[in-house]
Amino acid sequence: MKVILIKDVPNLGKAGDTKEVADGYARNFLFSNNLAEVATGAAIKKNELQKTLLAQKAEENLKKYQELADSLEVATITIKAKANEDGKLFGSITPEIILNSLKTQKINIGKNGAGVKAEHIKEIGEYKITINLPHGLESRVNLIVERE
Repeated sequence: MKVILIKDVPNLGKAGDTKEVADGYARNFLFSNNLAEVATGAAIKKNELQKTLLAQKAEENLKKYQELADSLEVATITIKAKANEDGKLFGSITPEIILNSLKTQKINIGKNGAGVKAEHIKEIGEYKITINLPHGLESRVNLIVERE
């Protein structure tokens, strides 16, 4: 029996896949747990439409994050922190502080897999910080740590 998976099923496929399975498996497990539906002509067309819409949305997201990555390349973040006369910070600048600083400057890097790849910064100075964005994109941002 041909079925269209509604949800991901381990060892069978991902949501949206069309699979050929045994009749009993389809009736007793897949249909009863709302994991699949019968692959009728209308269901197949609906599934193809959903796949194209998801592909378009993914492409738009990729463009959006690519534009964000390009804008981050020229951005400069300034963080003020307490430091002694030698330029050593009292504490350190963590990736979380850098993310919060980006948010205060109205730069939203999203939540899906986004993060800062940086060690704890313990001295005043200029740094190049790598920002990981969704879709495997990376961007480097100028970070200036100044004495408060």
